[in-house]
Amino acid sequence: MKGKKIISAVLTVSMVCSAWLTTQVSAEQPEFDIAAVNFAAMLTGEDQQAQNLALMKEDIAQAIDAGNDIVLFPEYTLTSSPQDAVDVRSDAGVQEIAAVADINDLYVLFGAVISEDERYYSAMVICDPDGDVDTYKKIHLTDEEAAEGFSAGEEPYVLSTEYGSFGLALGNEFADVAELGKYYYGAACRMILVGQSYGYDPFEANGLTQAQYDLYTSTYAFLRMYSRPVAVANLFTNDGNRIYFGESHVCTGYQNGWIAGGNDSQSAPAKTVEAGIVSASIPKSARDTANGMSGRRLNLLANWYGRLTDYDLPDYGADSPYKDTARVASVNFKPVWGDLDANVAKIKALMQSAYEDGVELLVFPEMALTGYAVVFPEDYSAEEKALYCGDYMQHVLAQVVRGDHPSKVIRELQQLAESYGMYVLIGLPEQDEIDPDTYWNSVAILGPDHIQSYRKVNLAFPEPNWSAYGTENDGIFETPFGYVGVAICADIYNYQELQRTYSEMGCRIVINCTAGAANNTAVENGGWQLSYQNRLESFMLRDDSFMMTSNLVGYDGPKLTGTLKDKLAEAGYTADDITSSWLYSGNADLYNLINSYDEDAGWYTSLLNGRACVFPGSSVSMALDKSSPTGTRVWGNSADSAAIIDYDAELGPYLDVDGDGRSPYLNYTADTFDTYYPADFDLSQATLEKFYNENAYDYRPDLYYRWYSALFYETYGYSVADSTLLDQASGVSVSGRLSETAKLSVTKDSASETPAIEGYTPKDACIYTMDLSSVITTQVLKTDENNTADGAVDVDYTGAYAPSFSMLDISVPAGEADLVMAYMDGEAFTAADGLLTIPTDKLSELLVVSYQKEDEQVLSEPEPSQPTGSEDPSGGSSSMASASAGSDAGGSSSRNTGSGLVNTGDMAPVAIAVLLFTGAAVTVTVLRRRRRHDG
Repeated sequence: MKGKKIISAVLTVSMVCSAWLTTQVSAEQPEFDIAAVNFAAMLTGEDQQAQNLALMKEDIAQAIDAGNDIVLFPEYTLTSSPQDAVDVRSDAGVQEIAAVADINDLYVLFGAVISEDERYYSAMVICDPDGDVDTYKKIHLTDEEAAEGFSAGEEPYVLSTEYGSFGLALGNEFADVAELGKYYYGAACRMILVGQSYGYDPFEANGLTQAQYDLYTSTYAFLRMYSRPVAVANLFTNDGNRIYFGESHVCTGYQNGWIAGGNDSQSAPAKTVEAGIVSASIPKSARDTANGMSGRRLNLLANWYGRLTDYDLPDYGADSPYKDTARVASVNFKPVWGDLDANVAKIKALMQSAYEDGVELLVFPEMALTGYAVVFPEDYSAEEKALYCGDYMQHVLAQVVRGDHPSKVIRELQQLAESYGMYVLIGLPEQDEIDPDTYWNSVAILGPDHIQSYRKVNLAFPEPNWSAYGTENDGIFETPFGYVGVAICADIYNYQELQRTYSEMGCRIVINCTAGAANNTAVENGGWQLSYQNRLESFMLRDDSFMMTSNLVGYDGPKLTGTLKDKLAEAGYTADDITSSWLYSGNADLYNLINSYDEDAGWYTSLLNGRACVFPGSSVSMALDKSSPTGTRVWGNSADSAAIIDYDAELGPYLDVDGDGRSPYLNYTADTFDTYYPADFDLSQATLEKFYNENAYDYRPDLYYRWYSALFYETYGYSVADSTLLDQASGVSVSGRLSETAKLSVTKDSASETPAIEGYTPKDACIYTMDLSSVITTQVLKTDENNTADGAVDVDYTGAYAPSFSMLDISVPAGEADLVMAYMDGEAFTAADGLLTIPTDKLSELLVVSYQKEDEQVLSEPEPSQPTGSEDPSGGSSSMASASAGSDAGGSSSRNTGSGLVNTGDMAPVAIAVLLFTGAAVTVTVLRRRRRHDG
């Protein structure tokens, strides 16, 4: 093997201006071999580390014999509890593995509990070919880890090697944290390496199959979204309470891609029967993995997460105003392309039928009102040119939804929905209510006293030819059964942030109105099922929410003309027959009429190109169901959620593409056209657990806001550096690592109430309200068929981004007085040398009070207080403590309490605390949010 040199670093958001994002990684990346280890770790016992170390060396030797360049172990490989934590700088076992990596010129990555600065982390230890050691600290903790007192990291880690760069993840955070994967995509990573510790409760009836399904669907979902391979190493052991089932794998393809650890059908990892390595050769790649985030709506995403850092969730449960049951239905809809009246009539008929069936929420696909196919006006027939006046069909038939004057069609459909007590979602081309020359690919949300639209944010080619890009995650509406969020097609398949922000805002149901086309190859070999089913169910399992997806079905395009029409007529076929031939090639004669092999090009060409699409339906409603082998239940062409999944004692789960099982997703035959599939949702199972629980280190929107802002600044060419901002009027300054676009605003008001300090009389008091912001207007760029920004501007977008990436120092002129005190967030600070200096991680109101000493009172210097209480995972004190008013010896402001009181903001008082200042009692109202996200 070649000599290798690691360039590894934790990519902190304070290093935004480094070159890793803008570097073009389009040069050919060399092939390499990687081993993922099914590791039989000892998780308890006094000699845990020694036994695990011995097993590691055996697996590494096996990997070396197999010619591997990288060896990936699971989480908790070396140690698994704080009591057994290791200091990687001095631990003999770690140094021994580093020496093996050095001698054999390879990378070894393994999980361990490490100690650092009197804290404990679940970490991935990285030993490089030079024998150097580094660590990635797990950012997202399980409830058990948080309860055990683990600390949480805050920064993603990109490992840069001669094979390309790799993003690292541990345990639950790969499957459960969409934002970490997107960050690594933005960081131009070639591959994701996951140290997993996935197990199941042996007393749960479907524990194994549900865990297997969750494990591999999350791998496939990431691969399909970002075209980046994934390697997962899992434990293969048990600790008496959980069984860890292995199934380590390397996945590189959309289908038949489990090139290491795969079962015979290659649709999922095989069941692990013994510990050891699975090896894979990753071929050389010329894929351009450079940062393409400008085409991924990064400017929108960063701003969205900024709004979520303090968001109150709705109340669900026993005392909630929302019921936990809903009868819903997804429509498998076949529109008549370009015929508004015909489609409205079909929609009304389906609404009536669904009403009679007790349906409360009825969902139609993307562009159901008019048909989807984008036919360029220059390709119109003479009849079509006359009918649409040479414009896009979508423009001519677009409807106004927003504003005071919705179109007649919209009003009629809303009134019908209201009369039925039903919510109805219909995809359509929307005309802007202000600018009649602007059009959107939208979903109309219609219900009792309700008209709303959601505008698609992530347009797929060739939609940008007729539609503008939406910019807001505003497709949320309230129903008697809670909040529901709406997305359109690519918004959910490749951009998980929309669904994540919906879940964060309390949406128990997320709806996907889609126009997902397919061909016979994808359907027959299982690729459609993998792409569609695994992604959607993976998202649902990740967020503990329910989903609905409604897709178009059948032939969609203008009336058949010319050669294709003549050929079909001669053979006795019509357009309705095209679907079966396109999606199922068993009818070879019809298939060959439509498709012909181009020997020069080396592939089949279709007479439909540029004129039509063929859609495979697959309209379903999906729920969580612990009684199911997959943990999900799907209502569609079949009510059996596991119908498409078979299980084998040796193989584990595999995709049934032979027709033995009936897939609820494959509803594309003529008998499924214009059919809805009702489902009875028990929404008490849609717990949105990670958004509601008290573990602040499971879902961390504050971090994602900083990460996405950091990516945004680098992508759009803004720098971040140590700097100081001064407000000239007030004299207040803020120092820290700031964006070049950061702005400081300060208002100063008089204060009527001041803390009393024995021996001193308040002389003057004021409140400083400070705001640090970074508001930037950028452009939403159009994208081409490769989802790459093509430079054309669609709309301007103004967003608010994280202005700072470090602790801040606030400096405030103190003026002349015997004593000047500052109070912020329950802490007190004393001025020195005419200046107040306040360290903080978040700006809030600052009370500054000047005191005059009373002549008869002589005060002694108080003793500093000692904060008490246990640390939280981020290192902050979680208890109340007394405070001192004394100055420190260095002449700077002194911090007088470690109380850790939270920012007041919009919180409600829940307790009263007393802080002591030189013998005087100061009453401070302690406030907390109903739920905190800031960690």
